[in-house]
Amino acid sequence: MTPIARRYFVKNGFDGSMTVLGIIVGSWTVGVAEPEIIVTAGLGACLAMGVSGLFGAYMTEKAERKETT
Repeated sequence: MTPIARRYFVKNGFDGSMTVLGIIVGSWTVGVAEPEIIVTAGLGACLAMGVSGLFGAYMTEKAERKETT
């Protein structure tokens, strides 16, 4: 894995874990008793953050490479 890919993986992994923790704490706070709701919300958030991270990294790297050439 290249250093850039590793950096984005760790950064997005931390963001994702904090998002899922927020979903769990929020669900506990309002009294959600069905684990399917929490798991579905967590998976949806992971998918959305994955797509966001992928396109964000792509656009950032594309802009950086355009600037240096």
